[in-house]
Amino acid sequence: MTKTKRLALIARLCGLMFIAQLLLSASAWGFGPRFFPQQGLLPLPMGAAYFYGLLLSLGALVFRPDRYTLSLLTAFLAYGFLADLQLLQAWSYQYFFFFSLLAWAQWQPQKAALVQDLLGIFMGCCYLWAGLHKINPLFATEVFPWLMGIFSWTDHLANWSMGGYLIAIFEALLGLSFFFPKLSRYSRWLLIPFHLGILLFLFFDDWNKVVYPWNLGMPLLALLLFGQKTYQRPALYKQPAFLFTLLLFGLLPSQRSTGYWPYPLSFSMYSACSTELHIGFSKEQFKAPALKRQIPLKVLETAIHSRGTYWVSVDDWSILEYELPSFSNKIYLRAWAKKYLAQSPYTSIQLKWVERKGLWPKGSEEELEVLRK
Repeated sequence: MTKTKRLALIARLCGLMFIAQLLLSASAWGFGPRFFPQQGLLPLPMGAAYFYGLLLSLGALVFRPDRYTLSLLTAFLAYGFLADLQLLQAWSYQYFFFFSLLAWAQWQPQKAALVQDLLGIFMGCCYLWAGLHKINPLFATEVFPWLMGIFSWTDHLANWSMGGYLIAIFEALLGLSFFFPKLSRYSRWLLIPFHLGILLFLFFDDWNKVVYPWNLGMPLLALLLFGQKTYQRPALYKQPAFLFTLLLFGLLPSQRSTGYWPYPLSFSMYSACSTELHIGFSKEQFKAPALKRQIPLKVLETAIHSRGTYWVSVDDWSILEYELPSFSNKIYLRAWAKKYLAQSPYTSIQLKWVERKGLWPKGSEEELEVLRK
């Protein structure tokens, strides 16, 4: 298979994955009513026109992955991220990068080999950092037991914290192997049982449905990217695009623990190291009919009552309303809380921050704040 045909197949596969994930989280992308406040870098409108435009562009890509459909999709995604940072998930971040480079390869066909190498570097960094971020006590003692407790035949492993560390190390080594062509030809096949295992656990726990298509598609992408190829090493290291890719995906994710680089863009999925925000309501605020017009009832039912305050998790709200976890970044979440307060009839609300800081977090730190208009 020529590189041009291989890249076209990768574009079609990403388009199909994105269509499925778009439909699973449709209300986040402008389809139907929405309660969760929109907070982006620019005050851009999001509505049904954006959703249908994005969907039609993806359909066009699947049938004809040319320079125009890829460029249009890149522009659509850039608009969406500027309008609402909530849309900037790890998987949509990946699609944006893939569509951008694939469009570049269409406009400049001589860059096809370089683009394939850069896509491979992204995949390697994705798994490498996803594994490295999981090498921490919270993943081993919180996330791993939750996963093992989903099935009765794995429940006996829930207290085996070493199992959590081993899975994290395995994922990191898998990502590292993708930087070595001779290894990647074989290690890429390990992604099939790895992702099917993840999908099995998530499916039976009925959790995070939006990533089901991503877990099905990632092994196929690896099979296409790490097939019969070798990196053009002497030329690759001289390319500005390589240096930019290495900075964006190889170095900046290391700043997740410092808070300077957003959690979703650091490939920290399921690492238990996210920043969470909870909104606190007094009994009078929580029982008021106005609140039910601002927050879906199914979200209010998850509120935790503690010492006269009802706490609603912003992450739970986001997932329950449109299947996307909240953008885990303190700067964004504070701006989002101010937007919510401005739209509410209250003069102030309570905020509770739950953070797991550092490279080796052993527990969460809570901080209370009162936000006023």
